[in-house]
Parts: sequence; C-alpha cells; structure tokens
Amino acid sequence: MEEAKLVSHFRIPTIFSIGPINVYIINAEPLTLIDTGLQNAEAETALKAGLHSLGYSMKDIRRIFITHGDYDHSGLAVKISEVSGATIYVHEMEKLKMDGWNKFIARKADVLMAGGLPARVFEKVIAATQNRVGIAQPLSEYTPLSGGEILPFEDFELEVYYTPGHALGHLCFFLRKQGILFAGDTLLAHVTPNPQLEIDENARDGRFKTLKQYMDSLDLLEKLPVYKVFTGHGRPVFDIKKRIAEIKRHHSRRGKIIARVLADNAKPLSPYQLALELYKALDGYNNVLGVSEIWGHLDILQEAGVIEGWTEKGGHLFKTI
Repeated sequence: MEEAKLVSHFRIPTIFSIGPINVYIINAEPLTLIDTGLQNAEAETALKAGLHSLGYSMKDIRRIFITHGDYDHSGLAVKISEVSGATIYVHEMEKLKMDGWNKFIARKADVLMAGGLPARVFEKVIAATQNRVGIAQPLSEYTPLSGGEILPFEDFELEVYYTPGHALGHLCFFLRKQGILFAGDTLLAHVTPNPQLEIDENARDGRFKTLKQYMDSLDLLEKLPVYKVFTGHGRPVFDIKKRIAEIKRHHSRRGKIIARVLADNAKPLSPYQLALELYKALDGYNNVLGVSEIWGHLDILQEAGVIEGWTEKGGHLFKTI
C-alpha cells in the first residue's frame, strides 16, 4: 500500500508550549493509533473529528502504540482502550509517568535539589504544573515493549526501537518496507528535544545520563534506511542524516559554551547555577528542563575529561580541569 493510503495523521491541541501533537493512524488491520493527545475535552473532540474524517471512530481502534508517556502523547490511551478494547503498547519505564503527574515529579525532588534547584523554586514548579493533573488516566492494563519487537500487520511489519533520551522509555516505530519512521519526540524538525532528568536509584547521583542516552539513540536511528520521519510535533523530516547532524552540532556548541562558563567562573557551579547563567530567566517547569539539559552536558564534558565534578554538602558542583 502506498504511503498516502497507509498512514494518515492529524493534529490535536495541547496545553504545552510545544503546540499541537501529531497522531498517526496506520490504515491496515489491526487498525493502529500511534500516540493519542491529552485527556481533556478539547483533545478528545479533536481526536474524534480526526478519526471521523477518515471514516473511523474510537471503537475501531485495535492497537495503541505510545512513543513515550508525556501526557500529550499518552493521555487519552486508557479512555480509547475502554471504548474500543484496544491493546495499549508502551515501554514499561513510562508507566510511572502515566500513573500520575504528582507522583512522577515528586520522585525527582531530591535529585533536582542536589543539582542546586532551591526547594522554593521546586514548589513553584509544582504550582505552575498543576494543570497536568488529571490529563491522563492511570495505566493498569498494557503490553510492555522494550525494543526489538516486530509488530505484525496483514502484509507488512512494524519494528520497535528503544530510543531513550528525551524520555526514559521512549520508543520509535519503523516501517522498513516503506522507509517510514514514527519518531515521537526523539526527532523534531524545529527544536531539539530536552533530555529530561530521569531517576536511577542505582546511580551514584540518583539519575540516568539522559543526554548521553539521547546521543546514542541518534546514532541508532541514523543507521536505519529512513525515507521519511513522522515527528511528534511539527513537520516531517525528509533527510534524517542531515537533521541528526544539526542536532549533534547544536549540542556540541552548547557543551563548549557550558565549559567556557565554568572556565570563566572562579567558583565551581551547580547545574542549576549554570542553567541560570545560560538561560538567565527560568519559570515554571522550565527550571527542570534547564537543569536537565545542563546536567546532560556536564555528563558528557566530565566523561571527556574537560571538567570535574564532586558532591559537597549533598549538592553537586562542577569546574573545569
């Protein structure tokens, strides 16, 4: 089946600055939806209208593939499944996020504050993001994916790739026969995805090295014979190698700026202090995003031997070598 008939997509509004999310329908048996939109009236209306324009309703959906648990990608999954009986497929590491915003963000508090984020600022983060409560239903029944699975359709297959970095359990889905990659937020045409801080209870500093994970995921995707990338937001990407090279250059430049800021300061700095140096004004959840990105670059700079880091009075500090 040609691409125009095989894949349909439409946009669903969100409450986030990134703007509308792209959701995709694979027009084959079993009828499959990739990502869902938020759980709110506006998003549900848009989803129903999009499905209706294709001759479907929510009852027709048989499978729901979630690229990652951010609520604009997963919020309506449970509602659709309740209506249609559709099976939800998601990486197991995204379940905590989908089980409730308060639980998910509270788990990050100690690590963020060890990165220099003041408790009073974290309280402002919570206050500024209360609109995320209730825009997804807790996930109970689902089929876990880990990457490497082959998901069958009638006369073709969809390959699953594990691409952590933006989210700990991020997945991409690849139609090899057609050269189509559903990339979620791992590849976007207009912005670079944030390597969000994720908790790793087995790590010395309590977190995964998410930017390093993200760069490894780009290396993985770069090897695939991709003709077209359907993104989670914005327009498609037609030259995956070019876009990946642009993202890598962006992060290389950002790492050099961070190293220079550390070199120019007489005192060592925390990730939060560095975020304030680079971004000047941070508000709401942007405080978390700023610390996440800076800390990711610090991981790479430290691994390269450019800087050193240590823990002092429960906080993490860094300086150039």
